[in-house]
Amino acid sequence: MDTTTIFNSPAMSGCGAQCVDMMTAGLIALATIAVMVIAALYAFAGICKRIR
Repeated sequence: MDTTTIFNSPAMSGCGAQCVDMMTAGLIALATIAVMVIAALYAFAGICKRIR
């Protein structure tokens, strides 16, 4: 995904730093959730191995 296309798109034309801050916060939240999901799956796999 190219960042220049995002900032040049009509949806971003009326936005300033606030939109960029919201996008950054959203990306950080998504990354945090992804890490938590991966950690949960890893822990779940470990529990399954112990049961066997």
